[in-house]
Amino acid sequence: MVVRVAPICFMECVVFLVRIGARLGGQLARTKRQLQKTNREITARHLKKKPISLTLNQSQARLQEQYNFLEKGVETYHNLLHQISTIVHPFALDGSGFQTGIDVASALRKLLPVLAANGQTYQLAKVEKALEQFSCQIFAWGRWN
Repeated sequence: MVVRVAPICFMECVVFLVRIGARLGGQLARTKRQLQKTNREITARHLKKKPISLTLNQSQARLQEQYNFLEKGVETYHNLLHQISTIVHPFALDGSGFQTGIDVASALRKLLPVLAANGQTYQLAKVEKALEQFSCQIFAWGRWN
């Protein structure tokens, strides 16, 4: 027997993922702008043959480190999106036929700790509430007939 997946659950899962991606992408964009501004200031000082302060160099190093960290987070987020998109696909991608709601819910439950860790690592605001909603949707997903 094939159990179909409720479309509303899928949409709520997508909304959850968009929230995480938007927060992480926003942090990355802000850090990139700050880094570019700092780099322009260093370049301008260099061209004018003015000394570059230790504080400015430290700021650039800190921003570069933060940017690399967030860039890794975006990459992890994209990998999670890919995993989730293969999980919620109506057909098992291994060619074994249809997936049931129970199959989908079970696979998604396995990703909850990874999503939670990603949210904590990148200090994403309100990630706990979003994970709770996602968890509830997974539970509903497995029970929907």
